[in-house]
Amino acid sequence: MASLTAQVNRRLASTRVLLAELATSSERTPFAEQAILEAGLFHLCCGYTHYLRELCGYYGVSSIAAIDTEVDARQALERLGKQPAEVTELCQLAQRPDAWLSQLLSSYRACWASDANSEHLIQVQRLDDTPLVDLSRAHLTQWLDELQATIERHRQSSTEC
Repeated sequence: MASLTAQVNRRLASTRVLLAELATSSERTPFAEQAILEAGLFHLCCGYTHYLRELCGYYGVSSIAAIDTEVDARQALERLGKQPAEVTELCQLAQRPDAWLSQLLSSYRACWASDANSEHLIQVQRLDDTPLVDLSRAHLTQWLDELQATIERHRQSSTEC
């Protein structure tokens, strides 16, 4: 469990480092800024996935490597007859379009979007074009803070039991 906790903390710290990097210099191309934001989004989503695995491990799920989403976590825990409030909360946040977690996951999925009409064509993207993902430092900072607070609250409540 400790290594999962360390993985979560490392990914959140990596996101903070990238946000700090964005704050240090204003002489950056829009493409470079977008690349750093997307890297932060990647680390944040990895941290979220590691946290889901941490939760599942805590509640006794044996094959945590198969856990990639809150739905995977809920199903794995239901097979053990467990329905922890933490996973229920994450599922609700992921399903509500106005919730921070839903927005975080939607932005991450948008990084993987492709044009279905051009499956067999090589995509060309000009570096000065509008980014595929509507992402800002404010968004990333908010999502990081929300995820950090949620994780800390969940960890605190599990140590009190």
